[in-house]
Amino acid sequence: MHLTNDNLQPIYSISQDKNGIVCIQLNPHSVTQTSILNKLSIFLDHCLQLLSQASTKGLLFYPPFTEAEQDYQKLVLEAKRNPQFDVELAALLTKSAGLQEFNKPFIGLIAGLCSDLNLACMLMGSHRYASAEAHLGFHLSNFGLFPGFGAAIRLSRMLPMQDALALLSEGQTLQASQALAIGLVDKLAKDKDALIARAAADILHGLSSKQKSQ
Repeated sequence: MHLTNDNLQPIYSISQDKNGIVCIQLNPHSVTQTSILNKLSIFLDHCLQLLSQASTKGLLFYPPFTEAEQDYQKLVLEAKRNPQFDVELAALLTKSAGLQEFNKPFIGLIAGLCSDLNLACMLMGSHRYASAEAHLGFHLSNFGLFPGFGAAIRLSRMLPMQDALALLSEGQTLQASQALAIGLVDKLAKDKDALIARAAADILHGLSSKQKSQ
């Protein structure tokens, strides 16, 4: 299944190797005007379907949004205009919780800047791997906003409370090595290609599917 934009280009590209390692990432040739909630719903539907397949040994995923799409002002406008916003948001949170039911590794891959909505989505994974040049952070606190999609709860379970609060409230950007040191990411690789290779190798060697936040 490939959900598409108005030009019938898949919003997300999906690949699978001979060992059953599946990777999902944004299709760089797809341009869509769909809402933030709808795009995240499409992403989660893909992930749930892929994890449900017996042939899938583990799932690798990149951030589901471009940096330009991470506009909380747009999300606030969506909430005001859509009377079903709360219902749709609750449905998304239910879908994200369902990712853990398959007992398969679900690894977020971070190869560049990963912030706000994208970082919140990375926290849904069982693990996070980052390239050496990656940067991570929640910048919304600079505008008096708090990250959504369960990010605050997941961080508070994953990190020491002092580190979680600092990340959520200070608007700081962490280098990959700093994120590794506090436990925000699990492993580092030198670049994007090495990132995929390391995650795939760990899955084949029996990487646990259990989240640290559970």
